[in-house]
Amino acid sequence: MYICMCAVFNYMQLVKHTCLFDFVNVDRSVKARGEYLRVHFKNTAETGNAIKGLSLRRAQKYLNDVIKHKDIIPFRRFTGCIGRKAQAHKFKNNGGQGRWPEKSCRFILDLLKNAESNAEVCLFFLFSCCMMVCI
Repeated sequence: MYICMCAVFNYMQLVKHTCLFDFVNVDRSVKARGEYLRVHFKNTAETGNAIKGLSLRRAQKYLNDVIKHKDIIPFRRFTGCIGRKAQAHKFKNNGGQGRWPEKSCRFILDLLKNAESNAEVCLFFLFSCCMMVCI
């Protein structure tokens, strides 16, 4: 499994079905990456899609709420044998399917912390970043 998380500070574009990122301003982006993580791919992919487009602080708060079962990860693509939960109905996905993948959330939180420290080394302003996820 290959996970690449990018915090982009300006315009971004994701090329579909690949891990190639096209940045207008490469100097204002940071990356964090994990390989051979012992987590389920489908849970991690759905977790990454759930935080795509969120700011760094909002993504960290959302993942901590998922770990505490205060919020849920909606399952939109990998929906086989996923139970329906009342919390997932607010996302308007098919049937309100969702889970609380704690292990995937903890790994992605670690990747976010790594991306944040990479941004601090590069002296970026952290509150204006937006998440791009490629799994």
